[in-house]
Amino acid sequence: MGKNEIKLRRRHLNPVDILRYHNYPALVKRHERSRRLKRVVRFFTFSLIVTIIVLLLIMIISYLWFGVKEKSGQFQEKQNTLSIRR
Repeated sequence: MGKNEIKLRRRHLNPVDILRYHNYPALVKRHERSRRLKRVVRFFTFSLIVTIIVLLLIMIISYLWFGVKEKSGQFQEKQNTLSIRR
């Protein structure tokens, strides 16, 4: 037997320990429920963060893509008006 098993066998349950483990199934059920809730909250938090990052990237890319096209179109119009004036 290992040291830990010997210590456990020597130790007798006192009334405080008996009361602590009296409602053990309910305690285990509550623990599992809290673990599941933490896991769900963590999943939704990460999903929300990833969604926000993807949306921001799409907005930045679309702004750069369409903003550059609009600016280049405006630049070409200015070049055309300047060449017409000459």
